[in-house]
Amino acid sequence: MCADVGLTCNKSDRDRTGWDFIVEFPFEDHPDESLDLRKTPLSCHVQQKTIYTTSKSVSLKLNMAERLAKELKPSFVCVFKVNKANNEFTDAYLIHISNNRLGAILKRLRQEEVASNSKLLNKKFISFSPKESERIGLSGTSIKEALKCFCGSDIHRYSEEKHKQLQRLGFEARPIEAKVTFESLDKEQLLDVFLGLAKDVPVSLFETSETRFGITLPGVRHTQSKITFQPSPSDSCTITVRGDELNSPAVFKGDVFFPPKELDPLSRVVIRSDLFSVQIELSDTGTRPTFHFEILGKSCSPTTWADYWRMLSVFQKNTGIVEIKAENLSETLEIPIALDGQMDTGDWPAPETCIVWCEGLSKIMKHAGIQPEPSFEFVKIVDASDRISILSSFMSGELPALRMSAVSQEKIDSQIPLSKFILASRIQIGSFVIGFYATTFIEAQGSGENGVAFFREFNLKKIRGMDGKVATFEKFIEQAKIAESIDLVRYF
Repeated sequence: MCADVGLTCNKSDRDRTGWDFIVEFPFEDHPDESLDLRKTPLSCHVQQKTIYTTSKSVSLKLNMAERLAKELKPSFVCVFKVNKANNEFTDAYLIHISNNRLGAILKRLRQEEVASNSKLLNKKFISFSPKESERIGLSGTSIKEALKCFCGSDIHRYSEEKHKQLQRLGFEARPIEAKVTFESLDKEQLLDVFLGLAKDVPVSLFETSETRFGITLPGVRHTQSKITFQPSPSDSCTITVRGDELNSPAVFKGDVFFPPKELDPLSRVVIRSDLFSVQIELSDTGTRPTFHFEILGKSCSPTTWADYWRMLSVFQKNTGIVEIKAENLSETLEIPIALDGQMDTGDWPAPETCIVWCEGLSKIMKHAGIQPEPSFEFVKIVDASDRISILSSFMSGELPALRMSAVSQEKIDSQIPLSKFILASRIQIGSFVIGFYATTFIEAQGSGENGVAFFREFNLKKIRGMDGKVATFEKFIEQAKIAESIDLVRYF
């Protein structure tokens, strides 16, 4: 029947791996598609079974059914019914090993695992009753159309979907259960554990189990070990830190973590954002927040870093309010800022200075067409802060005067270009580079320690992001020289 409709049917000489035939479709020709881009043709495994019309079901050895189930190609059981009186074929059914049929095999395998029969699968059987919806005609055309209907036109997509089914069928939302025995922890210490605040907590027993198709199997079991909880967030939230109402607030996205209801009637909540966390104690007398700032090793965009230092500026002034709006709660929690003592920002520069650097870098990247903003460790921004400040000044039209060293007037005259020149530089922040150049004249007034140089007819021409290769920046400057018809370049 397969040959009649152009299908290749490869028979298994020894049926030990769950299939009788591999049925292969030919390549499909499309006039507008080259040979190298033709789709992979469909190919599927087929187990053939013949039963009498009086039989209600067909049986497969469980080890062979497992092969059909685990094979990522489409797999089928083709059932032919025969009239016992005259040995004529009366009906045909094509059972597709997918969805519920696949789940039935996986469930039976799990049952045998519980019964410790994993070595006896070749002596076990699984039965399927053909359904009316699986009936096909007794012709090659019917088989071909049914196979195409089940498999679709993309064999790779089919295989991906079957792999997902193998991984997910039979599992509920939370299939893993863990049982933990802690060593002498009080309620407050348990709260710290379940909120992820306590690390490497000693336990005398840790064991897991997994439930699939309602059947539970034991997992790992450890005694005298240590555990750290990484809880899943209960909700997401927006954290807004406001100081002066006329100034822009600092805004962050965060996650909300509640303790288990069985352990605590919501007396403690933890809010975590990328750069800080807030532990909030709730009581009848009000809320008591404790802030923890965690920026070492963290990478964020310049805009997020600007908000971070804007937040710390508010905290340093010890006045303002923190608003926390959870996504699934209607009310906004407002916490007045009232620190015990002065806010310490460590060895970093003043928050206001850091804000200027970060906002300047954000403006530079927008001008250079770099979106979305890349992320950096803050120390990388500090390392490049001088050049960030200079370029930000250029972009704002603020041209700094350059004080000259105490050298002879003759040497000054020899170093200052008399004609228009290209002033160029680059900012390197970690592995990321921003190149820029301007055209300008320069004039000197005075000499020695009192000498000052001024830019004249200064025009900032181009700011671009680029890779860190020296050759890339050199090409950028060569293109600038051609575009401006200027050969003289000075770097700083």
